[in-house]
Amino acid sequence: SLPHAVLNPNRQKRSGRFARWKAAEKNKAKGGAYLAAVVASKNTRLMWERATVQVTFYLRDRRGLDADQDNRIASIKGVLDAIAEAGIVANDRGLTWLPVRHAVDKANPRLELTITEAAA
Repeated sequence: SLPHAVLNPNRQKRSGRFARWKAAEKNKAKGGAYLAAVVASKNTRLMWERATVQVTFYLRDRRGLDADQDNRIASIKGVLDAIAEAGIVANDRGLTWLPVRHAVDKANPRLELTITEAAA
């Protein structure tokens, strides 16, 4: 699913309750991404040194199509950590980003990542 709005760096507040909510949402996204990565890799720890990531945000409507790319990537930090924990890449520092893409899918808003091995 799409990352929760609380994970967007532009929406950060300083209250303790907000920080706990943000941590809970990050952990939920991380857990889901971990399971998806394990299933997609067929339970094989690939451990690529370097990988290229194409991120596509499918939004419910046209609002947000021009969002800041850096904030979009920051909002999925937990997802990227999960990719490394699932054994797709040795470390999330080995990820190279293609420009973030945006599309509209009213029926199924979601986040899609396409990860391919890159030459070391």
